[in-house]
Amino acid sequence: MTPEDEAREKRWAEEIKYYAARDVWRKRTAICPISKVSWQEWWEKRFNDDYMTYVAQKKEERLKPQTASLFDDL
Repeated sequence: MTPEDEAREKRWAEEIKYYAARDVWRKRTAICPISKVSWQEWWEKRFNDDYMTYVAQKKEERLKPQTASLFDDL
């Protein structure tokens, strides 16, 4: 696998994780029909990561550039 392919695969894996987190957000406390656990627990098992920590991290990343640009002109 070339370095470009590896980078693309890594980017795709991050995108899948991100969009799965977005999809789970509204139904995170509902029960997943197949595994009989909450969608949040399903996400945590699937991606081996804490859901709320991941959400907070992504929210911070999204807001960081906006707040930085507010103070650039000062």
